[in-house]
Amino acid sequence: MNPVTGRDSRLIRLCSIKDRLRRTFADKANDFTLTLNTLSLAISGLEGDVEEQLRLVQRLSQSLPPLEAFLETIETIDAACAEANIEENDHTTYTYDELAYEFGLVQSSVSKKLSFLENQMVARNMTNLTPIQLEEFESVFRHFDRHLRNALSEIEFSAALASLGLVYDEHEMHAVFEETSGRRDTVSFEQFIKFMVEVTEDQNTAEQVFQSFREVADGKVCTLVLIAVSQIFALSRQLPYCLFSTLHHFVPNLFPSQQTLTHEIEKKTALRHRIRSTTQSRARRSHRPAQTISTRPTSFTT
Repeated sequence: MNPVTGRDSRLIRLCSIKDRLRRTFADKANDFTLTLNTLSLAISGLEGDVEEQLRLVQRLSQSLPPLEAFLETIETIDAACAEANIEENDHTTYTYDELAYEFGLVQSSVSKKLSFLENQMVARNMTNLTPIQLEEFESVFRHFDRHLRNALSEIEFSAALASLGLVYDEHEMHAVFEETSGRRDTVSFEQFIKFMVEVTEDQNTAEQVFQSFREVADGKVCTLVLIAVSQIFALSRQLPYCLFSTLHHFVPNLFPSQQTLTHEIEKKTALRHRIRSTTQSRARRSHRPAQTISTRPTSFTT
């Protein structure tokens, strides 16, 4: 056989193998991209009832593992193309790195949407909280969910509570976390909201306190009870405006109005500022060097 003919035959066979690899990669890459685009459109077009949206996103989420396995197949073909020194592919505009990046975006989008809808279902059933409280708690939860798992680790849970003004020492925090999480590694959004509901319910408002006393006293509110309640709140230095107003309504001679109290505080604050300013001024004058009195006779012009 002619050596030249043999070499040409090997080159033709090599070119055929390379072209087959290019086409195989391109077909799978193009199909993969089409599926990603379909998922993205499905996520962005969600509307209607929350439960229906949740069911749809759950089905979309179930399609991600097979899609990830398909991406691994594309990676294998891409490695074969690299081994064959294939640098360009005229059959597709996509590379494996671009496909992996786009898949990560879709995966993150589905995960966030799923978490959002699940949290909406939880929040909808929490009638004990006001919409403002729900929004605040959900915002805090999302902020400290660093890994986007819709769950908080013990450190994240502790930081979230601290941001809401609930601070525990290390031992207490661990006990609270164990109880809230059911002795698991993380606290879910539902568990977090239930914990906040319990904490919020424990912090009775002034109206709830007075209503309890009214029920016990058969509708009669005595001055002694009002004074006792006011002392309890005063000890915590958290006398609510509504309680102060109620105390002023029932016992005006013992409790001034909120406006009067504010005016008195402003007067005392201004007085303290004047006293401090006067004291500082005297202190500065006391440190000045003594003025030299001139002994030169004064001349008068007539």
